[in-house]
Amino acid sequence: MRSKISEPCPEASPLGLTGGRSTCWAHPAASTHSGDEAISQLGKGTDGLLRPNYGPQTAPEACGRHGTLAMTKYENRISLSGVPVYDSSLEISPQDWRNFRLHLPLLRRLLVSKSPAESLAFLCGGKSVSSGFEGEFVRAAQNAASLFCAGRFGAGAAKFKGLGRGLTPSGDDFLSGYLLALNLIEKGTGKKLNKIRQSVYAAALGKNPLSNAFLSCARDGRFSAGLKKLVLASADGEKGVEGLVREVLASGATSGADTLSGFIFALEVHDGG
Repeated sequence: MRSKISEPCPEASPLGLTGGRSTCWAHPAASTHSGDEAISQLGKGTDGLLRPNYGPQTAPEACGRHGTLAMTKYENRISLSGVPVYDSSLEISPQDWRNFRLHLPLLRRLLVSKSPAESLAFLCGGKSVSSGFEGEFVRAAQNAASLFCAGRFGAGAAKFKGLGRGLTPSGDDFLSGYLLALNLIEKGTGKKLNKIRQSVYAAALGKNPLSNAFLSCARDGRFSAGLKKLVLASADGEKGVEGLVREVLASGATSGADTLSGFIFALEVHDGG
């Protein structure tokens, strides 16, 4: 369904990764020209609907109103009526938390053995390189990680911010995983980590709006579908866990691995992993 939209939707509740104003970025696989194609891009956790062929300065804003996703100032309107809504929150009972923690060594082994060599999995025990650009990347990441271990969380986050390659750099993805773990630890143990979480989040924010959107979701405990399924499955036992780890790692070139690395690293720092 298409109709021209000449003005933004000021009264709308904008649909976006942050729950606030959303920016749509170029992505070769996404399209709003076909309702079916567009709907296929919705709902996988914090993966947003992205409009192709726009750069960061020309991307329109997405506004939601009355069950409609509208790409403002363009002739694209998509009905969301009947589309399942993904719940990105994750609640965990004390017993499920204990079961999940029992399987953390398995998650770490799978992360280290299945992750791309270019990822930050070496911070959880994987192999790293020591020369060229990758060597500098490794040393910078190790320095940032050491600050976390020393309790200098804001300083560590500032060092990770923007570190590495990618549309969302490895360091930003790592910080998203770190923030998600802090949320989960709070819910599973009752520990008060809000000040640390806010410190990490404030230092992590940069000039990359996509990274910032993911970080905002992570700060608020909003999990991607893959990582949420992995946590819940790990709380139930080992069945299917390896396949779910592979699913998480399949996100981007290294984004899934970097996010899971930050998640596991934070569990080690804050809950004796």
